[in-house]
Amino acid sequence: MAQSRKCETDLKMKLARQASEHQDHLQDMLSLQQKKLMEQFDLALRERLIHERHVFIDQISQHTAQVEGLERALEGE
Repeated sequence: MAQSRKCETDLKMKLARQASEHQDHLQDMLSLQQKKLMEQFDLALRERLIHERHVFIDQISQHTAQVEGLERALEGE
């Protein structure tokens, strides 16, 4: 009977240790996945900001050209 309890206790300890190791592994994998997703998000955000900056600069250039054209037209009157 004592041997049976010892085996049962050993088995419970092994299972608890395996569960703990598995949990640690899952936590490591989740951390790596989170890091990868954040890097992808940061890259997409930087690319979008660059694009929007170019669009903004183009719009400013167009408006500047329109204002300059209006100024020349008014000066010519």
